[in-house]
Amino acid sequence: LAGSVVIDKGEGDYVVQAQLTRGLHSLAIGAHIGNCSTGLYNCGPLVHVKAFGVENATAAPESGSTSPYGRVFTCKPTPGQEATCAADILKPFATRAWRRPVEADLLTRLVSVATAATAAGAGFDEAIGAALREVLSSPRFLYRFESAADAVKGYRALDDYELAARLSYFLWSTMPDAELTSLADQATLTKPETLETQVTRMLAHPKAQALTDNFAGQWLFLRAIPGVTKNPTWHPDFDASLDADLVQESQRLFSFVAHGDGSALDLVTGDYAFLNDRLRTYYGLPTTGKTEFERTSLAATGRRGLLGEAGLLSYLARPERSSPVTRGKWVLTQLLCTTPAPPPKGIPPLPALKDTESMTMRDVMVQHRASPTCAACHQIMDPMGFALENFDGAGKWIDDYRGQPLDLTGQMPTTGAPFNGPKELASAIAADARFPRCVASKLFTYATARAPDAFDDAQIDVLAKSFAESQFSFPALVAKLATSPAFTLRRAADPAAAAP
Repeated sequence: LAGSVVIDKGEGDYVVQAQLTRGLHSLAIGAHIGNCSTGLYNCGPLVHVKAFGVENATAAPESGSTSPYGRVFTCKPTPGQEATCAADILKPFATRAWRRPVEADLLTRLVSVATAATAAGAGFDEAIGAALREVLSSPRFLYRFESAADAVKGYRALDDYELAARLSYFLWSTMPDAELTSLADQATLTKPETLETQVTRMLAHPKAQALTDNFAGQWLFLRAIPGVTKNPTWHPDFDASLDADLVQESQRLFSFVAHGDGSALDLVTGDYAFLNDRLRTYYGLPTTGKTEFERTSLAATGRRGLLGEAGLLSYLARPERSSPVTRGKWVLTQLLCTTPAPPPKGIPPLPALKDTESMTMRDVMVQHRASPTCAACHQIMDPMGFALENFDGAGKWIDDYRGQPLDLTGQMPTTGAPFNGPKELASAIAADARFPRCVASKLFTYATARAPDAFDDAQIDVLAKSFAESQFSFPALVAKLATSPAFTLRRAADPAAAAP
């Protein structure tokens, strides 16, 4: 910063002081420490910041109803009216923070906090600050606060404010907006037709990106794509800077489906992707001269849906080569909701690549599965992973492995449906009755913040059936879930304990 002063405190400690004006400032601290004998400038002692602070901030706070200060401090007290002004400030603040009108007794308690601070010598603004801290440290702010269920019935209907919060955090990952709050004020949000209208509105809003970032990020492991690294010896075209494009490719596909522009089956069988020229080049497709992402046909390729996207394929692989076990397990757990048994203790790792680099992964796994303790789980996971062996460890298409043909055949666990290669695997997953039920179950868990249990089986079945009947419309599934008893009722922690 211009005008900063450096004070040498001795023993390698320095204090940097600077006078700042109101506004945003960028601060950077560095040191030029070298070794004169070597000419190197990276071998001196480490530099770190011990403390940072702002002192003597004397400028008056911004005024006006549009400033942050003015939006909170909506009045200035006159002598004898401090409590009234405090209530006028705290009531709308607490109502907004707690996502429902603040009860009279709670407002009285908040005002008493400010009054006590004033009595202890605090100024009015400081006293209000103490009450605001009380609001923001309350469980009503920190959690989605919902009253307990009826002890006899084992459940109760959410009120409009609770439902507004539950819906908003489900679709937007943030607090209700003015329209939701207004509907709650009018006690009309609990009507199914109103809820469906709000789902349509909210999915079309930019805030619905949170559903892609958080729900898809968790369910489909899209959050894990950034930071994937590959062995440059084996995958020289893959670098860390590719991650951002790969994440966008997957996010754009999910958002397209979530908005209702595509069927949810397209997550598995879609013969298109959203690519820019960098990804087109990576996939061996003709470029268009554009850096923007555009819908691109993959009909002439073997790529289908998410299981044809290099970001996810790279994550579900090892740094140097593919991993049919990891890929097969992802299909099994995330798309079919079937959890394999955990591996027994003492299972040896796969041999090093240098010892098996001339072998296909199927050949390597045949040796690994020779043990009966390994074969039980691998026989339901591996075939789906083998079907994806056209994709190397970095998600690039290969027709063979170092001149050796690839065996991409297999059968779906439980159903026995045969497949040969990634396209047929995608079709087999889409035709499996477990897929719509799994999508419904994953969305249920995210929306209600709890995993479904035996009491929810019938509700999941209803959601899955409705989902399939809607031609796998994701907005229709969201609306069905948002209007379901599982979403609109508050259930007891243990429904079985409710009185008969």
